[in-house]
Amino acid sequence: MKKEQEDERDEDTREECDEKAPHGKRFSVEVCQRWEEAFFAVDHPETRQVVLRIGFVLGRDGGALEPLQKLARFGLGGKIGSGKQYISWIHMEDLNRMVRFALEHSLEGVYNATGSSPSDQ
Repeated sequence: MKKEQEDERDEDTREECDEKAPHGKRFSVEVCQRWEEAFFAVDHPETRQVVLRIGFVLGRDGGALEPLQKLARFGLGGKIGSGKQYISWIHMEDLNRMVRFALEHSLEGVYNATGSSPSDQ
């Protein structure tokens, strides 16, 4: 195994995380950190600022699984990382409820919009 692949595998998330967990070091993490920094950089005194860190969205009649299955059928799928890292997911209906809750209540800040049990399968 190449050194880059070993380093990449070692950075897989192997523990459950919450909003206060340390960030990883990969490109997607850096992009999200920059989005959040830009979002909170300007003070909007009359506007609540809420960030939902949305996990992998699944649902029987939608979500991410169906398009990914189509890609895999055409040989365009593949594994990400080692395949053993935790994947945070949320059902579409739960995500809809969370968005509605954020709109109807005085939430502010950053929230993980995921289910309570990430999968490592």
